[in-house]
Amino acid sequence: MNAKMYCLVAAISLLVLGNVAAQEPRRGDVQTRTVMTIALSVSSTGKEAKRVVYSPPPGWFILSHTIACTKKQGFASFSVTTVPAQWSSSSEEAKSDSAKALGDAEVEVPVVPSAKGKVSGAKESTASEKKTQVFSHHALVVDALAQGGGLLRSGAAIEMTVTAELVFLGKQ
Repeated sequence: MNAKMYCLVAAISLLVLGNVAAQEPRRGDVQTRTVMTIALSVSSTGKEAKRVVYSPPPGWFILSHTIACTKKQGFASFSVTTVPAQWSSSSEEAKSDSAKALGDAEVEVPVVPSAKGKVSGAKESTASEKKTQVFSHHALVVDALAQGGGLLRSGAAIEMTVTAELVFLGKQ
């Protein structure tokens, strides 16, 4: 076999193998994939939260998942949820701020004319933030939190990998 013929056979083989590899999966095919890796690390006074969402490719659905937590130190936590398509969730977070009023007011008591005084006030306000989320596809949602223990205490860290077992049910 000469060099040209060898190159032609190799090129045809690559085309055929490439087409086989690119074929659509069959209904019921199962794959295991690493779908996300999360790493959070904070100092003693720090706080970090992260939400990661994985949605499989069209036609694929999550059968199960496993979590490999390689590092968990201090006040660190996580939660993993699988949500169906068209699932909606909402959350509300309240934040309060205290602020001293900018000005002082002079007050005169009408019953006792010689009674005068100053009044200063404090204003406290609460702001709430409402979040609504709708998942258009089947998804895996991971919430992770690392919060330091406070001044003169240790920090926190978490490292984890999430692996999902997926099944192909066909594109709809």
